[in-house]
Amino acid sequence: MPVAMFLLKALAEVRAHEATIQQKDELIKLLTKERDQALGTLNRHGLMADRNITVCVDFIMKLV
Repeated sequence: MPVAMFLLKALAEVRAHEATIQQKDELIKLLTKERDQALGTLNRHGLMADRNITVCVDFIMKLV
């Protein structure tokens, strides 16, 4: 395979990985925002958010 074709293929793969990382980053930001809003709502209504909620969300974030 000529060097130029190899480099183009490598560049395409890097861009694909970057797109995947960007999508995961956006999902993490969205999930974090949703979690924070839910915890804030619980706290505003005088309910203490269970620590297990945060632990579960953190576990899910590691899977993404």
